[in-house]
Amino acid sequence: VVKDLVDVTAHGEIEIDAKCRTNKPGVFACGDVTTVPFKQINIAMGEGSKAGLAAFEYLMMNS
Repeated sequence: VVKDLVDVTAHGEIEIDAKCRTNKPGVFACGDVTTVPFKQINIAMGEGSKAGLAAFEYLMMNS
C-alpha cells in the first residue's frame, strides 16, 4: 500500500530508523509492517508508543 510513498524492503516491510521515522519527513511507521525484528504484540505496542512520541516531537519542532 505504501511502496510508492516510503522505502520498503524486498519483503514489503517499511524501513524505519530508531525513532520509527521513514525516509519521508513526518511519516512514521511501527509494528509488524516495519523492519523491526521479533514482531510480536509486545514489540508492536512498544513501537506504537515510540512512534507516537516521535510524531509528537516532530510536530513540536516543526510547528
